[in-house]
Amino acid sequence: MKKLTGLLIIIGLMFINCGKQESPFVIESKGGEYVINISWNVTEGTDIKKFEEFHIYRGESDTMLTMFASVNPNKNSYLDSSIVPSKDYFYKILAVAKGSEESKPSKVVKGRGYFPLGITNNEILLGNVQDLSGPMKELGMLLPSGSNLYFDYVNQGGGVHGRKIRMLVEDGQYNPQKTVAAVKKLIEMDNIFCLYHVIGTSPAEAVRPLLEESEIPLIAPATQSGTMSDMTRPGARYIFHTDTGYDRQAFILTKYAMGMEKDVKIGVIYQDDDYGENVLKGIGEAEAEFGISVQKESFQRGATEFAGQVMNLMKGGCTHVIIAGIVKEPIIIMKTAAAMGYSPQFMGTSPTMDHRVALAAGAAGEGFIAANFSQLWDSDNPIAAQYRDLCKKAGIPGKMMGMYHYYGFTTAIVMVEGLKRAGKNPTRKKLIRGLETFKNWDEAGSQPITYNRNDHAGAEKVLLVQIQNGKQIIISDWLE
Repeated sequence: MKKLTGLLIIIGLMFINCGKQESPFVIESKGGEYVINISWNVTEGTDIKKFEEFHIYRGESDTMLTMFASVNPNKNSYLDSSIVPSKDYFYKILAVAKGSEESKPSKVVKGRGYFPLGITNNEILLGNVQDLSGPMKELGMLLPSGSNLYFDYVNQGGGVHGRKIRMLVEDGQYNPQKTVAAVKKLIEMDNIFCLYHVIGTSPAEAVRPLLEESEIPLIAPATQSGTMSDMTRPGARYIFHTDTGYDRQAFILTKYAMGMEKDVKIGVIYQDDDYGENVLKGIGEAEAEFGISVQKESFQRGATEFAGQVMNLMKGGCTHVIIAGIVKEPIIIMKTAAAMGYSPQFMGTSPTMDHRVALAAGAAGEGFIAANFSQLWDSDNPIAAQYRDLCKKAGIPGKMMGMYHYYGFTTAIVMVEGLKRAGKNPTRKKLIRGLETFKNWDEAGSQPITYNRNDHAGAEKVLLVQIQNGKQIIISDWLE
């Protein structure tokens, strides 16, 4: 990525009053993030031993400079971090020889430090890619709305270290190619500080090369895929996952199903893409550990017809069926099964936990069990209570409140905490280092989060939530 460095090189001569020898110096001023680096070279042949120190003069005009630093003659640079980015400063140096004799000063050079991309004196700019017009458009509005609910709350309190948070949202349509184009725009044209949310497993996987190339962090990718925390994959050091992976969820659900009754036959119906691939990873691990065989049925992203898959599961005698879909898929699958007279114990990965499943599935959804990596939005958890209070104050319609809106809210808390730990002069590297200091941090209304240099998984456990009499009830402790 190109950066304006404010580089200006001026060659000046300094005449040292020792032995009447003229000593040419080269001085350079190079701007960086929140700093200006002043460097110089002494021409070969100059007797450096005659110098006791170099004096550096600085001013806000080229005629009003005062000495503000002195350095050992063995050094040839000085990093000035006491600057205001985007403001011009002027520098000159001179040498002090033994006997307190001063050399003729160098010519004056001008330098300017700069803010990192996406940072100003007053603002932090985040980039977000949602599905606003594709198969998950019902979620594309909910997540950023929940995030902005918390960002607005933080901004009203003065922001993060005095800077307000502003979030740009692009439409990736739950499509990997369109998501890549959206991310490129956010990075290259909008000059965002970091990415926060890229919805969907395949879309998030597709942007890994851009993360690596631009060295830009992605906080809380809006997918529960365990691949997001796989540190062997490209761009992994820039991704900070907040959710328990689909592979862990599938393993835990399979293990739980096996303990529910004897002679269990488990099936899984999964989306045939990166999401489903990660689910199958967990299923495979469970098959290997417990010596079982799980019947597998796939569907294409955006599908609305599941009669064939349900019939196959019924013919296979599956007593427990794990649904790896989002919101509409479990509703349609359970209603289709009910119409066929098929009533296995349906279970689902965390995207199926949305309360609208209970509302829309009706009697067909009674007893449905879903994994969840967070506290319930309507629970007694203090963060959940804060969420509901802010929703009320902001006039958020009741139909918008729920798992996905709350997800936007809780992950925004993680984003803000990372920005706080990045310090008053945040950079992308400082953001990464700040996030890697999380250790059992439990202030986001989800579960304790831990990151370090070698582990960006964040979460590894789930709660199980069941629909009972049309309401969602937690039926387990944290499982792993």
